Amino acid sequence: MAENLKVLAALEDSDELLLLSLCKEEKGNFPGIEVEKLTNEQCRSFFRFDKDDIKILCRALRIPEKVTSTREFRTFCSFDRDGPLDSCWGFIDGTVRPICRPQENQRLVFNGHKRSHALKFQSIVTPNGIISNLFGPLEGRRHDAGMLRESDILTQMRVHMTTPEGRIFCIYGDPAYPMTDGYIIAPFRGGVISRNQMIFNKRMSAVRICVEWAFGKVLSLFAFLDYKKNLKLYLQPVGKYYKVAVLLTN
Repeated sequence: MAENLKVLAALEDSDELLLLSLCKEEKGNFPGIEVEKLTNEQCRSFFRFDKDDIKILCRALRIPEKVTSTREFRTFCSFDRDGPLDSCWGFIDGTVRPICRPQENQRLVFNGHKRSHALKFQSIVTPNGIISNLFGPLEGRRHDAGMLRESDILTQMRVHMTTPEGRIFCIYGDPAYPMTDGYIIAPFRGGVISRNQMIFNKRMSAVRICVEWAFGKVLSLFAFLDYKKNLKLYLQPVGKYYKVAVLLTN
């Protein structure tokens, strides 16, 4: 367990799918961290603050002593939805976060689609409304397909989203994402598609809207992230602002 904590402390931008591979599950339960057994030096090494500061942090963030959830993990399209996919566990999408025009490297962060200087993030939203995977920030000019390639999420999904029986659990994206051997599903494209394909696109679009709700919730709780004139790239850690906001929103 201590070795796992050392690796966890060294990671910066890794996501939950990678962290799951570091800990072995026993009898279906994810191993917890027994903070009481850690020394002050271990806490400072693992978490970068003293052991006594944990209680102060919990009070500041209003974290209850015991957190319970009555919601089971279900796939989007099979629980109270009219979606045609029964193996879709999340939706992937990119979000553009506008920033103040920088004095240098303006073209790198300029997003032609939004006509604004921005940073981009890639998110995967799960059925419980959690942004379970966040990748970024990247330059605003980057395409969603490019972010997908750099995030290497497909490699992780091939490891963690295939059952021993060979069943694949997929995520659904907009037309900007490519179809990738069953792990990422996108709408049918083309000027002429069949009636069944149109129905599929319409029904999936109705459930995919929840990923936009997740983006909106982050901005509603942290409204300053939507005021680009005060987000100055070379003067503030703009990318970290959004990451912390997502973490606290979750």
